[in-house]
Amino acid sequence: MSTKKTFVLLATLLTLVSLVLSGCGPAKTPAPTATEAPATTVPATIAPATIAPPTATSEPVTLVYWSMWNADEPQGVVIQQAIDAFQAANPNVTIEVTWQGRPGRNLFTPAIDSGTVIDLVDQDTGRIALSWGDNYILGLDDYLSQEAIGGNGKTVAETLFSMVLNQYKTAAGNIASVPYNPFLVLWFYNKAQFATAGITAAPTTFDELITDLEALKTAGVGGFTFDPDYYTDIMSGDSAQRYVGCDAFDAALQDNTGESWNSAGLVKWAQDMEALSAYALPATSANLYPAGQQAFALGDVAMTYNGTWLPSEVAETAGADFQWGTFSWPTATGGVGTLNDYDTGSQGIAITQVSEHPDEAFEFIKYVVSLDIQTAMAATGYPSAHVDVPWTGAVADAYTLVQNAQTGFGWACSAWDTGDFYGNNLMPAFTDLITGKITADAFTARMVAESIANIPAP
Repeated sequence: MSTKKTFVLLATLLTLVSLVLSGCGPAKTPAPTATEAPATTVPATIAPATIAPPTATSEPVTLVYWSMWNADEPQGVVIQQAIDAFQAANPNVTIEVTWQGRPGRNLFTPAIDSGTVIDLVDQDTGRIALSWGDNYILGLDDYLSQEAIGGNGKTVAETLFSMVLNQYKTAAGNIASVPYNPFLVLWFYNKAQFATAGITAAPTTFDELITDLEALKTAGVGGFTFDPDYYTDIMSGDSAQRYVGCDAFDAALQDNTGESWNSAGLVKWAQDMEALSAYALPATSANLYPAGQQAFALGDVAMTYNGTWLPSEVAETAGADFQWGTFSWPTATGGVGTLNDYDTGSQGIAITQVSEHPDEAFEFIKYVVSLDIQTAMAATGYPSAHVDVPWTGAVADAYTLVQNAQTGFGWACSAWDTGDFYGNNLMPAFTDLITGKITADAFTARMVAESIANIPAP
């Protein structure tokens, strides 16, 4: 075994132990709208934030802020910069931040219900709008028309990627939070290995993807892999979106007759996934997180499907010289999804309905999404929500993609919202299909039979 592989094996074991103890990393059964944000180390330098001149004095105000981050995570460090800059510019306003970490998501509503005063809270934008929504969170639509800090006259809304700003709204139709740390789910590829195979551009159609995979195979380069225990959902939902769209996919998952699986679009999807399976690393079906993404970082395969948090998770394994590339899930012949439709989401910051100081709270939010603070966020290697702040490092290519993005759909087409059939039946069958254990015909027949047996009548 090579020295590098020995080191990575030890690092992987340590990572697994750390994940068990800390509960970090993507959720094994993800929330419908987002993955867990991984805990990572802070880079050596983070761009300093420019402190604005102090505003006019006012009565002392204290804002209580519950953050989903730990203080020593990159996002926590950047948010602390926003707090420091805001307090310097607003000396009579104090931000009392509690670094709740990931468990805060389960503590927020009980705390509010018990009378705890919380002014600001952050979490994924889907949870804020769809779970907490109109009962706990203040609608921000009017506030978003205020002028942004460092926006050269733009409003706050105009400085943010509209795809994530408008992705989730409350039942009343309100924007409930301001995104500040978005993600995209993409194909990641090794540019050096693509060059070895003579591939000069990332694929845009499924046929081009297969052509490129065949070129990689001819060049002796592995095709793709992933971790089924973590990412079968995005592999299945995101690929299906290109063929039939999320609504039709979600409807099939609730069709107790099973007839939806015989539709032309879903049959074509199954056939193409069978074709794709021929290029999966043989060990893929047995991968347990993070084995698949480590295999990609080691160069065992040229591609993996994951989120923009991936480079930070495998930075030590991949090394500084890894040539990162990204591309959108390719379009399908006869399909409905486009290259500009993305499985996306963001961490957002919201104001609670119990806050007695919503105006001051939004002033702080403006700092979090200001040009300087979002530049500091991008310097960590994570995406920025600000349209004028390029993404850096391993996700630099993804910035080009997000600039053209049009539609953001929920995690795995929001398929987790459709009921137990998705996790219990579709995902195991899809894993068998995408790893070459069953044919497309067998997959379709299995989906029909299991739909009849397991989906209750409406």
